[in-house]
Amino acid sequence: MMKKCAEKASSLISAYIELAQQNFYDDAQIIDDLSGIFTRKDLEELGYGDFIKDYFDDGEG
Repeated sequence: MMKKCAEKASSLISAYIELAQQNFYDDAQIIDDLSGIFTRKDLEELGYGDFIKDYFDDGEG
């Protein structure tokens, strides 16, 4: 059950990131929006650690 929930959450996050980038949201806005719902640990566990890490490593965050 939890794996299925994680897969659905991951799909929703992917869709949100894709849509936000198509609408020219910057990474800071995307991460801010997602952090209102998920913790950084949640996002890392769902496979979005690189997206967040890249943002902070690039000095943007």
